[in-house]
Amino acid sequence: MFLWLLAGFFLLIWIYLRRNYGKLEKCGMPVIPPFLCFGSGPWAMHKYQLAELDEKRVAKYGKVFGAYILSQPVVYLADADLIKQITTKDFESFHGHLFKFGDQKFRTLDIADGEEWKELRKGMSPIFTSGKIKGMLQYVNCTLDNMMEHLEKRVKEDPVIDLKPVFQKMTMDVIGKCAFGIEINCFKGNTDLLRLGNGVFDGFKVKNVMDAFFMNIFLGFSGIENYLDMVPPEMKELWKIFKNVENGRKVPNGDFIDKMAEMKKQVQNGELKHLSEDQITSQSIIFLIAGYETTASTLGALCYQLVKNTEVLEKLVAEIDEVLEKFDGKLDHETVAEMPYLEACIKETLRFSSPVSRNDRLCNKDFEYKGIKIPKGTSIGICNQVVHFDPEYWPEPYMFKPERFLKENAGSIVPCSWLPFGAGPRACIGERFAMIEMKMGTVRLLSKYKIEIDSTTRYNIDKGEVFMALYTDMFIKLTER
Repeated sequence: MFLWLLAGFFLLIWIYLRRNYGKLEKCGMPVIPPFLCFGSGPWAMHKYQLAELDEKRVAKYGKVFGAYILSQPVVYLADADLIKQITTKDFESFHGHLFKFGDQKFRTLDIADGEEWKELRKGMSPIFTSGKIKGMLQYVNCTLDNMMEHLEKRVKEDPVIDLKPVFQKMTMDVIGKCAFGIEINCFKGNTDLLRLGNGVFDGFKVKNVMDAFFMNIFLGFSGIENYLDMVPPEMKELWKIFKNVENGRKVPNGDFIDKMAEMKKQVQNGELKHLSEDQITSQSIIFLIAGYETTASTLGALCYQLVKNTEVLEKLVAEIDEVLEKFDGKLDHETVAEMPYLEACIKETLRFSSPVSRNDRLCNKDFEYKGIKIPKGTSIGICNQVVHFDPEYWPEPYMFKPERFLKENAGSIVPCSWLPFGAGPRACIGERFAMIEMKMGTVRLLSKYKIEIDSTTRYNIDKGEVFMALYTDMFIKLTER
C-alpha cells in the first residue's frame, strides 16, 4: 500500500512539474527542450557565469528563445526592439517580477508589483530630484575626503591596493549620510552595515549543489514564497537597524528617513492604500543594498578598463585637470557636468561590465508582437550583457570606446541596447545619483593618483551569481601624481 501511495505521490509531482510544457513551443520561438520533469537546466548553477550562459544560449537559439525552470516558462530576450516593447511601450503587460517575497513587509521597490509598486515609486521619486541630489553632494565630498585620507595611508604601506572594498566603504558611507543622516564610518572600522549588505548578496549566490537545488525550486515553483520564509536573515537585521534609525529621528533634515515618515502618515490617513508602515521601513534596505555594491563595482570596473586602455586614461585625466583648473579645484554638480568624456567612460564601463547581468519581468497579460506570443504567467529574462556585446547595436563591441556615448554620437545608440539601469518606468530610480557619485569619486581619485595595471590586476566574475555580475577583487597600483 505504501509503495502505491509513494508512486502516486511522485506521479502527481511529475504531472504538476510538466503542466506547462508545450506552451512555449506554440509561441513562435525556439525552445530549449526540458529534460523529463526537471526543466531546461542548467541545474548546476554554481558552475556558470550568468552572462556566459546567456551568450552561449543566444548564439545557439537566437535573440528570442524559451526555456523552462522546472515548470516555470521563461522567455529570454536579447533583442533591443522587443525589450523596448516589453519594458516601455507595453509596460502594463509586464510590470511585475517573478521574484518576490510573500511577506509584504519585505517587498521593496525593486520587487513590488501593481499598486504597491506605483505608490512606492511615486512616494520615493522626490528624493532623487536634481535639487535634492545637489544638496547631497556636500556629504559625498566629505566621504570622499575620508576615502582619500584612507588611500594616502594605504599607498605608503603598499601602492598596490584592492580598490573594491575601498569603494564599497565609500559608497556605504555616502548612503548612510545622504539617505539616513547617520555617520557609518566604514573607514574607521565600523563595517557592520557593510557586512550585512554583503551577506544579503551572498545569500542569493549559488555556491554548491544544494544551493543550486533550492534556487531551482525557488525560481521554478511560482508562489512558493507564500509558504516559505525566503527573506535572508541579514535583511531582517537591517530592517531592525533602520527601524531604530527612524525612531531616533528627532529633527527633520529632508532626507530619505523624513520621506518615509511622510509616507507612513499617508498610510495612516488612507492616502496610500496598498502599503504598510513596515513595508515603507523596508525601502531603506533596498536603498542601501542597491546603492552601495553596484556603484562600488562600477568604479572598480572603470579603473580596470582605464589601466587596460591607457590612451583613454590619459584623455580622461587631461579633461579632469582642465575642468578642475577652470573651477579652481571645486568639485560639484556644475564641475562634473563639464566632463562629457568622464560620463562617456562610465557609461562604456557599464556597457562592458554591468553589475546586473540579467533583468526580469513577469507577463501579466497575453502578449503578441511581430509573431512572438508570450502567454500570461511567463517570466521574462532580459539578457543585458548579451545585448551590450551585440555587434548589431555596438560595432566592435569588445573595444573599449567611450566615444560611443559622446553627445555627437547619441543618435547612433539603439534604444534599449544599453541596459545597466534597466529600461522603461521600472528603470533604476537612483540612476542620476549613482552617476554623479561615480563621477565625483573618479575625479577625486584620478586628480591625485596615477593608476596603473599590476600583475595581480584582474576582472574575475564569480560563478553562481543568479542576478548580479560581481567580481572578486580589483588590485590597482596607485602612485601619487
